[in-house]
Amino acid sequence: MKETRYIRIWVSICAGLIAAFASIIIQTRFYNSKAGDLTWALIGARQWINGQDPYIILDSNNYPSDPTPLYYPFPSVLFVLPLSFMPDLIATGIWVGFTVGLMTFAITQGGFWRLPILASVPLWAAVAQVQWTPLLLSIWVWPDLLFLSLLKPTSGLALAAKHPTRKGIGILVVVVVLSIILLPNWPLSWLESIKQSRHLIPILYGPGPFLVLSLLAWRFPEARLLFILAVLPQRMYFYDQLPLLLVAKNLRQQLIIVLSSWIAFLMTVWLGPTWKWHAIWSPPVIDGPAGWIIVCLYGSALILVLIQWYKRIKTFKSLHEADNGLAI
Repeated sequence: MKETRYIRIWVSICAGLIAAFASIIIQTRFYNSKAGDLTWALIGARQWINGQDPYIILDSNNYPSDPTPLYYPFPSVLFVLPLSFMPDLIATGIWVGFTVGLMTFAITQGGFWRLPILASVPLWAAVAQVQWTPLLLSIWVWPDLLFLSLLKPTSGLALAAKHPTRKGIGILVVVVVLSIILLPNWPLSWLESIKQSRHLIPILYGPGPFLVLSLLAWRFPEARLLFILAVLPQRMYFYDQLPLLLVAKNLRQQLIIVLSSWIAFLMTVWLGPTWKWHAIWSPPVIDGPAGWIIVCLYGSALILVLIQWYKRIKTFKSLHEADNGLAI
């Protein structure tokens, strides 16, 4: 057990270091940015320290792309507060290294068969964009870390569906109360901010309505994760779909869903964006890969969940027939 733990630690450190260096290179050579998506939380933290509202845009030149307000709850600002005193590029390296390293240590707790996640498009999209989702995957393994769902609720709620604990809920409540004491108006400011979001709800776009079939297997935590994620608004640039990779139950399934992420990426490159696909509802701006992500990544996750449900039904049926045979 100790040897396995040491191996997990070293694998996690290596994964974190590689991801950190990769993210820094991507930010400096390919993006006009130093901290990607983390920029908004860092700016919010600096504004709050200076007595300013973190949800107000003071200088649009500080943002790597079109300036949009902070879409994250105030606890996300508090969480990155120590990093806000550092240059953005150093903060990026520390953040990505820590979050990917912790994620790797978490997903290897039950064995090393989940390591293919490190080769998935969602993981590297998260690294490139300096995203929150790698950190949030630890909630799935350690439910006492439920408070992390406050950092990005659209991903956190789905990951919290596995097995919330009293301790986890208690810590979450304490964090919420503390954050309101520090900034009483943040819930209203946050709700006002997200009205301007360009996020899409997968279950309402393209073939997304088929994802309602995941309700057939609602008793399985993987099905709950899939359905909840499908009904929550998200960006369709792969990084928000990282939690879907946890639907896999073994190495074969893990490889299938990782491969499906690459198929979605290649379909976007070869066949083009899916902006004109039919939608029940869609935001003003639709991310190009949206349709392919729903078909390939969400689709493969749905198939894996339904296979799990079918096997359980088949097992119950066999046991029922065996009981009837004994009764006769």
